[in-house]
Amino acid sequence: RRYNGTTWTAMTSGTGQYLYGVWGASSTGVFAVGGNGTILRYDGTTWAAMTSGTTTGLFDVWGTSASDIFAVGEYGMVLHYDGATWTTMASGTSMTLLGVWGTSRADVFAVGSNGLVIRYDGTRWSTVNWGGGNAHDVWGTSATDVYVAWDWGILHYDGSTWSNMPGSPSARGVWGASAFDVFAVRYGESVYRYDGANWTASNTGVTR
Repeated sequence: RRYNGTTWTAMTSGTGQYLYGVWGASSTGVFAVGGNGTILRYDGTTWAAMTSGTTTGLFDVWGTSASDIFAVGEYGMVLHYDGATWTTMASGTSMTLLGVWGTSRADVFAVGSNGLVIRYDGTRWSTVNWGGGNAHDVWGTSATDVYVAWDWGILHYDGSTWSNMPGSPSARGVWGASAFDVFAVRYGESVYRYDGANWTASNTGVTR
């Protein structure tokens, strides 16, 4: 669906595959990923399938521009798009990756099964955190202020240490506008907001 500032309208994707992640460089360069290696691109008018080179399920996508995009998925799959071709990257893991976000093309985080967090430094991916639960999503304001939606709370990275934030919810998604305005979502009715000091729940009225 697409939101024009007033209403949501359905769009024709052209695929029967489930779609799990979407990211856009602009209104004429939006990318979506999903099952069976599906990658779609929206040019402002229509969605069209791209050649991903894999049949592995993909769960999230993020980039710095329309010619520098990362997609992640099952079995440690990481793909990179350079504006012309999607190619497989060596992630160093076979675990499922569920979320991806970065500060630049040389500083990218991906998260997934068993609390796994891997980081790309522009040359290679390496494990930076590990153990317990599943990490579902990642977002941050900078390389020293990163948030991970985790089964057991929100993990925070301050540039040197990973820690579980006091009072944070178990969450499936995390996103924000600044370090003083971060939102986390989970199954059920509540959305949690972080104001730079505390996490507070608000009821959405939605039970699913």
